[in-house]
Amino acid sequence: MNEQIKEFTKKSVEQIAKELTSVQPMPNTLFSDLYKAGKSTKELKAEGYVPVSNLGLMWIKKDEE
Repeated sequence: MNEQIKEFTKKSVEQIAKELTSVQPMPNTLFSDLYKAGKSTKELKAEGYVPVSNLGLMWIKKDEE
């Protein structure tokens, strides 16, 4: 029984490692495509959003006061 648990644990760990390392490749144009599909800075500001950082990658909606 103890041997079966060891074998199961080993297979589980190996499966997790395979899942973590087998990812789909991203196309070279991924980030530019995302920017093109998203709203512009002007649109986001007009709707009440503010950037989380200077990078402008994430925006949050300001609470109405």
